[in-house]
Amino acid sequence: GVYVSDVLRRFPAQRAGFEPEQEIVSINGEEVADRLAVFAALGRANFIYGEPVEFVVIDTEGNEKTLTLRLTP
Repeated sequence: GVYVSDVLRRFPAQRAGFEPEQEIVSINGEEVADRLAVFAALGRANFIYGEPVEFVVIDTEGNEKTLTLRLTP
C-alpha cells in the first residue's frame, strides 16, 4: 500500500476522511502497492471529474475503511 503522509485541512481529501498515517490499499477495487500504482490506477479508473472514486484505506489501528472522493481538476 501507499501511506498518506499529510492531509491539508479543509480540502476534499480531508472531507472524504483521509488522515495522516493511513495506508491506501486499493482504488476502485484495484490493489495499489506503491505510488506509481496509485497514478496508474487513477489513470485506468477512466473517471469523469466529479464522479466518485473509492479508496480502501487501513487506519493506524488496522481498521479497513472505504473512502469516497470526487476528483476535480
